Amino acid sequence: MPPLMSLKVYLDIASYHCLWEYLSSEQMLRSCLSKSVMLLGNTRVFECDEMQVRELLVIARNHCPLAVRKIKEAMVMARGTL
Repeated sequence: MPPLMSLKVYLDIASYHCLWEYLSSEQMLRSCLSKSVMLLGNTRVFECDEMQVRELLVIARNHCPLAVRKIKEAMVMARGTL
């Protein structure tokens, strides 16, 4: 099985906080978000592997719809670099 690719996800503050509040402290996805860096323009960036990003997308679709577009963009950008 090929190694999982690392993806960078850029989220606005509202989307980031929506995901952060939804995820319990025990979830591995929250550890991904906890390593985020604040950029200019109120954007946070973090890295997760492909599976984690897919999980985030499912969560975003159900609980944080504002984050869906940015998560999908990260997946598309990663495919373009293959």
